[in-house]
Amino acid sequence: MPDDEGIVASSIQAAAVSALEAVEDLRAQMLTSFDEWRGWRLEIVDGSGRAIHVIPLDVQSAH
Repeated sequence: MPDDEGIVASSIQAAAVSALEAVEDLRAQMLTSFDEWRGWRLEIVDGSGRAIHVIPLDVQSAH
């Protein structure tokens, strides 16, 4: 599911932190198990749409 709005981040690390926070918020709202996220991933892309970092969503984050 593409995010047409996205965010602008100062670094890949800042983008990853923001992405993980958004995913945790979504998981809390949906009240689903991690198994239901199997195979899903979040891709952080640059301005041209090229994936520069991938975060698997079927594992618990460290937060």
